[in-house]
Amino acid sequence: MPALSLALEMQRTGDAKVEIAPPSPAVSKDLEGDWEGALSLPNGQTRRSSSMFKNQPDRTVEATIESPTQGVQGFPLKEVAQKGAVVEFAVQAVGGGYKGTLNKEGTEIAGEWTQRQGAAPLTLT
Repeated sequence: MPALSLALEMQRTGDAKVEIAPPSPAVSKDLEGDWEGALSLPNGQTRRSSSMFKNQPDRTVEATIESPTQGVQGFPLKEVAQKGAVVEFAVQAVGGGYKGTLNKEGTEIAGEWTQRQGAAPLTLT
């Protein structure tokens, strides 16, 4: 079957309206690195996820999240904030966010994932 070719023309109708999130400040050495967890959904399914935090030379953090079961690879985390043991971040692409507390050993973050109207516990190790 031959490939179908269609012409598409787009025209800008106004000024660009882009909100770029400012860079997030660097995180502590205890938080820097890779974290994994599993989200238990109300329907009994489980969604594994990984979050990566890497401090940059300019004292900001580059952070991403992945959820292979949902096809999410390297989505940027925005609004990463660490205030003492409390860790927060947003995933603007899916309208979600996380808030948790890093234990004093630096081995676990116990918290809650929120997305749209729902919330579920999520522990990262």
